[in-house]
Amino acid sequence: MKDINYDSSFIPEGGPSHATFNTLTVAAGVQWHNPYNAAGANEQIIVGGISPAGSVGTAGGWVQGGGHGIFSPQFRIGMDNAVQFTIITSFGLHLTANAYSYLDFFWVFIVHGPIWSVKAHSSFSLTAYM
Repeated sequence: MKDINYDSSFIPEGGPSHATFNTLTVAAGVQWHNPYNAAGANEQIIVGGISPAGSVGTAGGWVQGGGHGIFSPQFRIGMDNAVQFTIITSFGLHLTANAYSYLDFFWVFIVHGPIWSVKAHSSFSLTAYM
């Protein structure tokens, strides 16, 4: 796991071609120093956890707890920057949830994630350096 993928024209699964996002997709198990480095290498800012080597994973626990970080006052909290989740439900179903596909699940995952699923990948919107 521990994959990280930067995409400047990410289209959520099931979304129209004009619905593009500047994203960083992270896999389960990724700690914050890796997304910070990946975003910085692409001259982007990601709202992330305060401790780069923190114990709460990027893809799951952090965003499910709201996703507070040092950039939150300026760029909103983590769950506000979530674009898409690829998850495995407690029933063993593999789903990709976003604003265009499984919208009801998308909001449930943000608010009640640990109860419903294991996050395999999470995609977050980025902001270019100012």
